[in-house]
Amino acid sequence: MKLSIGILTHSTNPRGGVVHGMALAEALHDAGHEATLIAPDETGAGFFRTLRCATRYIPARHVPDLPTLVEQRIDEIKNALRHERSFDVLHAQDPISANALADLAEEGRIQGFARTVHHLDSFSHPGVAARQARA
Repeated sequence: MKLSIGILTHSTNPRGGVVHGMALAEALHDAGHEATLIAPDETGAGFFRTLRCATRYIPARHVPDLPTLVEQRIDEIKNALRHERSFDVLHAQDPISANALADLAEEGRIQGFARTVHHLDSFSHPGVAARQARA
């Protein structure tokens, strides 16, 4: 069964979770699924390499403060996907995208989502720590 799969990651930067999301999206594409890697893109340049699967970029603005950045990215992802109905599966690669999808699920806009945990960080800011725990 061919599925339409939206894989979300927190940015287009060449970091662990992003690179894993890229590899997963390409593997699903190569297996015959319609995989789309979705990410906030602050620079407008896209990912650091061309992917074999579809990509979708969410316009994102630069925010230097981590707690504000986390909330901003969650909102940007939610707003971009608020009326999305084309994916059979949505998959979050990180706490930011997982929180956005959890909010959409609570609003009844999506039925659910899958989440991969790559690692856990230790955050001193209570709001950022709470977002990671929720994800």
